[in-house]
Amino acid sequence: MYPSMRRRLGIWEIVPLALVAMLLMRASDSFAQQKLDTNTLQTPQVVRLSPPPMPQPVEVPQIDPKSLIRIPVTVVDNGGRCFEALRAGDFSLRIDGVESPITLFRANHATAAALGVLVDISQAMSYRSYWHSGLVSKIPFVREALRAVIDKLDSHDNIFVAGFARRFHMLNDFTTDHGYLLERLPMLRPTDQLDDFDGDGIYESMIKGITVLTHAPQACDRRALLVFTSAWDDTSTHGVEDVIAKAQFAGVTVYNVIVQGFQQEADVFWLRNTIGRIATETGGRTFVVNAWGEGDIIAIATDAITSELDNQYLLGVSTPHSGRGVLPVELMLPNHPGLRARAPSAVRIRPGEVFGQVAKAPNMLPE
Repeated sequence: MYPSMRRRLGIWEIVPLALVAMLLMRASDSFAQQKLDTNTLQTPQVVRLSPPPMPQPVEVPQIDPKSLIRIPVTVVDNGGRCFEALRAGDFSLRIDGVESPITLFRANHATAAALGVLVDISQAMSYRSYWHSGLVSKIPFVREALRAVIDKLDSHDNIFVAGFARRFHMLNDFTTDHGYLLERLPMLRPTDQLDDFDGDGIYESMIKGITVLTHAPQACDRRALLVFTSAWDDTSTHGVEDVIAKAQFAGVTVYNVIVQGFQQEADVFWLRNTIGRIATETGGRTFVVNAWGEGDIIAIATDAITSELDNQYLLGVSTPHSGRGVLPVELMLPNHPGLRARAPSAVRIRPGEVFGQVAKAPNMLPE
């Protein structure tokens, strides 16, 4: 009988098989260990990132208000009433067709106003009445209207008053002493000086009035010029374009009160395209009243002017990089469809040489 297979395999045959199996297991363990070492069990490499740099504060440019374009704005509702409580973000401003960020914003009551008042004291401010012998002066009517304006101003608003015929005469420089100014109003009377006869330098006087406003106290961001005149017999050597340019460059709003006599003395179409155009293109208004029997109308005019002056906004934008000196303005209130903004139709970024001719000190009204 042959021995069984188990019996045939001696100890020496079994040992090699065990050794082979052991070697195979070690090789498998080594491979697994190597695989784990390369994927899972490696000592993690610590990457030390340098700390992020500390954020540097953003430098706010120190904007000189003199280098900004000043745009006075009046906002009214559908009823013509001034609207308050708007913010810079409520306005959308385009200059020369380009969206312009508002870098300066003054709300209506945030700052004082500077108001310049010009009163025509020429012979044209008299009219012939059927009920009175001789000529009747319109200036007492203007004095009462001006008294109403001064009474409605805020106590911190600065105001100057000047008269004009052929020449420009200062009655009082800027003051917040409104009581003292009211006492001086009787000095506004028709001129009797020969150098002022037979002429009325309306446009030169408006340019000089705007020049005075450019020297208003620093706290006065809002600037307006109020002109009482008959708008007749003008002998100016400058014109409408000169006044508009000067006012737009200085950020001055112009208001006109055209004082007629017993009858209509100036053509309405002519007024609209001359002195009225000055007001329109600077964001102001023009009122035409008669000195005879129209106290209610002059009250409406003075109320509207003082209300707008008291509720005016001031926007400031940086000077655009443009080669042109006259840039069209488009101002909108996209989120307020029921409101309307009235502002200059254009801005000037450089004054013309013509404005250097008005620096002569004005004459004072005689006591």
